[in-house]
Amino acid sequence: MKTCPECGGKFFGRVDKIYCSTICRTAHHNKKKQLEYAKVRKTNSILRRNRNILLNAYLNNGNKIHKKELTYSGFVFNHFTHTLETQRGFIFFVYDCGFLSINDQEYELYLEDEQRMSS
Repeated sequence: MKTCPECGGKFFGRVDKIYCSTICRTAHHNKKKQLEYAKVRKTNSILRRNRNILLNAYLNNGNKIHKKELTYSGFVFNHFTHTLETQRGFIFFVYDCGFLSINDQEYELYLEDEQRMSS
């Protein structure tokens, strides 16, 4: 008779069986990975929120927005997925939505698949 390392229950099984059930096996591995992926989940959460803020701003306000509006919405400026260098400066992208600093207080918004991205 073996003891499950997850729930402590006793069970019978093959020589190489470690857990009493698939539920215990999955629970054990999920706990093990939980701390490892906590930072990744937090970063992905910020990136998703940033993308939603940019997309909603683009759809509701057009292609320009003030820094105050982004900040008020909870936008985190140092979280982005990639950049694109243009003659006007760097466009910082959060997945497919981008922003370019026009001045200290205003940003131009972009969608990656838009025609004006090629200009």
